[in-house]
Amino acid sequence: MNRFSFVLRRPIQLIPVLLGISVITFLLLQMTPGDPVRLMLGPKASQEAIEFVRARYGLDQPIP
Repeated sequence: MNRFSFVLRRPIQLIPVLLGISVITFLLLQMTPGDPVRLMLGPKASQEAIEFVRARYGLDQPIP
């Protein structure tokens, strides 16, 4: 195998690997149960505390 074919093949092989990693990461994040704020604060957190943390981290805003 010469160097030119190696250099040409590697970026082409990188595309499906990056796509696969992106899909797996997306699916794992979508499968996590519950609200991240409720997980951070615990089940006994008040509604005011939950709303404060959501506003603090921008979780109450839509994704641009």
